[in-house]
Amino acid sequence: MNVTEEEIERYLYDVRELIKRGRYTLSLNDNRTENKKLIDDYVIDSKKIKSIIFDLNIKDFSEKVRNEKEGRENEILYIFGKEVKLLERYGSEEVIVPLYIKFNKLGNNYVIIISFHKQQYPLRYCF
Repeated sequence: MNVTEEEIERYLYDVRELIKRGRYTLSLNDNRTENKKLIDDYVIDSKKIKSIIFDLNIKDFSEKVRNEKEGRENEILYIFGKEVKLLERYGSEEVIVPLYIKFNKLGNNYVIIISFHKQQYPLRYCF
């Protein structure tokens, strides 16, 4: 799907505003074991998650895709990648962790952070 830098800038602005207003959730259901694993493996809390998201920029954008869940095909998901320094939970080292971050913004009312975990494969960036 084609995108412009302006579209991604606007999208990130909207996501940040929704998060500031508390209109978001991080998916931690049984289908999102990789999200849970990141929190289990590294010292990361909601403040750190917000900081990482607020630091995203257009250069971190990878792609936008249609939601593949039945009944949600009209939703567009935006995928970003970001290398961040995180402290190992069961160690003493800070390490660089490449993250995979996927959002589903529901209109201008709510954002779901569907994926927030270590990348399972390298991303290709759009800009």
